[in-house]
Amino acid sequence: MACEGDLRDNMLLGMGNPLLDISAVVEENLLKKYELKENEAILASDKHNTLYTTLIDKYDVEYIAGGSVQNALRVCQWLLGKPKTVTFFGCVGDDEFSKILKDQALKAGVDVRYQYTTTEPTGTCAVLVTNQNRTLCANLAAANCFTMDHIENPENRKLIETASFYYVSGFFLTVSPPSILDVANHAYENKKPFIMNLSAEFICKFFKEKFMQVMPYVDILFGNEAEALAFAENTDFANKSIKEIAVAISKLPKKDESKERIVIITQGTLPVILVNKGEITEYSVSCLPKESIIDTNGAGDAFVGGFLSQYIQGKSLEVCIKCGIWAASEIIQRSGCTFSGKPCFVESWENTLLGYGLPLLDLIVRVDDDYLMKHKLRKNKTVPATEEHNELFKDIIENQNPTYVVGGCVHNALYVMQWIIEKPNVATFLGCVGDDEYADIVEKAALEVGINVQFEKLQTEATSSCAVLVTDKDRTLVTRIRTLNRFSEEYLKNIWHYVEKSQFFYIMGFSLSTDFIFTMKVAKHSNENCKKFIMNLSAEYICKKYIKEFVEIFPYIDIIIGNELELLAFAAALDIKDCNANSMCLEIANLPKINNKLKRICIITRNKKPLIFAKGNEVKEYPAILVSQEEIVDSNGAGDAFVGGFLAQLVAGRNLEECIKCGQWAASISLRHIGCKMDDESKNK
Repeated sequence: MACEGDLRDNMLLGMGNPLLDISAVVEENLLKKYELKENEAILASDKHNTLYTTLIDKYDVEYIAGGSVQNALRVCQWLLGKPKTVTFFGCVGDDEFSKILKDQALKAGVDVRYQYTTTEPTGTCAVLVTNQNRTLCANLAAANCFTMDHIENPENRKLIETASFYYVSGFFLTVSPPSILDVANHAYENKKPFIMNLSAEFICKFFKEKFMQVMPYVDILFGNEAEALAFAENTDFANKSIKEIAVAISKLPKKDESKERIVIITQGTLPVILVNKGEITEYSVSCLPKESIIDTNGAGDAFVGGFLSQYIQGKSLEVCIKCGIWAASEIIQRSGCTFSGKPCFVESWENTLLGYGLPLLDLIVRVDDDYLMKHKLRKNKTVPATEEHNELFKDIIENQNPTYVVGGCVHNALYVMQWIIEKPNVATFLGCVGDDEYADIVEKAALEVGINVQFEKLQTEATSSCAVLVTDKDRTLVTRIRTLNRFSEEYLKNIWHYVEKSQFFYIMGFSLSTDFIFTMKVAKHSNENCKKFIMNLSAEYICKKYIKEFVEIFPYIDIIIGNELELLAFAAALDIKDCNANSMCLEIANLPKINNKLKRICIITRNKKPLIFAKGNEVKEYPAILVSQEEIVDSNGAGDAFVGGFLAQLVAGRNLEECIKCGQWAASISLRHIGCKMDDESKNK
């Protein structure tokens, strides 16, 4: 979100057609009745006169503030946060619909300066949703009545003169070309960016002559692939590829020859094309699962709004486009061009995720069953070390020739995440270590994979360690917690800015036993700022012993991850009677949540059995990636590797299915190594 100190009133001024969207889910027969095609945008003609009353009388309609420019400005304003940073000109009727439009625009923070007419009602747009497609049929009505009088009003003229950026849709060419040219000329004479949109195929075909009159003033032009193809008709770049058309448009004559026109073409799920200074750059788009897409109406406007929110702050074109992609992906998951809560667009990868846990060094040794029995240990259990385990650690160090591997659940997960992403400092790791050799090994390993390490070093304690006892393909963990994460006040004060920067948090259940107050503080910060708070059940004994703390923090958890044994322990501690794993997972996903608009996700891994995913009323199973018994070297860290793979895709904005599959893939690699380790050969494959 933008820093309010960098923004001012009326930085961006937009002109367009204010329309009230009348949106409804309809059957395809209604499109046929009114001779409409899926996903087209047209102006209403006489044959569409009864369409609007038909929608209102026969369908469950939703009224949404619309119009291409107004949509874009509302999204832009949402991302900026500071009210009245953007101003909008357009014409409406003096009626109830215009009051709805104005109310919704003002709530979004847009400073609307409507021109009012008594000769026509406020413009409307029928938004016909069929499956995940949308068809727009606009009755401009009052929007068609915008005149130069509004531009020449002294108060509005001052707004034009004090604005720094201008955005006008191609749709406005059907209404008031003189107004567009007036603003465009002011922008040109004062070296301010003038931005337009191709808007629709019919604009590119039937209003091309008017567009070409304005084109010399256009510094940035948006459009989609269908509009670009329509614009190219009857030109010397007809029948060219989308990239070639984009380049050709960028080279059309321009008044200000000191800077070339920027052209940006969106292509649905295909990469966004940017042409800048004759060079083509493509930006990939995150594809959402089909079931997540509710309505594509307004996706293009949202893209423009996201772009403009960063552009007027002087951000790079890459950041602007990424914000546009993010905004569009948010809007298509809702009905109409709508949004709620605080936006959580991440401008930079740096410090995107913060992990907090116990940094420790694993001491890995291969033992037999008798060795476990001697030290009163059971296979595949994780237990905290007590005094009776002192002899165990002494024997491992002095007699068993252990392999030293940097461990700790959070470190392991962040290591895998960084290894996949290949960008430094995406993850920040908080924890306590001793001022000793073990700490140096842990810190060096974390830095090598690009983790931003922010440890507090204690002089009074040694770095924690974990005995990893491997028997065949099984492993038993005995964790010696020496440096409890009881951070000093000074340390917490110094690192809190990392908490504020991060958009995702990954915390182990183990932390409930060390610094519950700090963990709760982070959870509340995450909830208040619309971020993602992710926790891991961690171990059976944590689920049992610290159930009181789990219950207190659970309403803030957005994603909970664990394995089957931890699920059973947690369910038993909560007195959940249903013994079916899927049902337990679903019940845990639906435990009370502070922000109940966003459903909690519960993910349970089950070794070779299918993973369970639960959200809302939905339960899915994902088959495990099976690794042959001969290939398995060590199962220690497979769960952490799963989390690392999952997080790598989550912070990149991938859908949950991709996150889960990446987690399973990472876990399958970890099984082939001692400790939680990855290898580049597997990544390349």
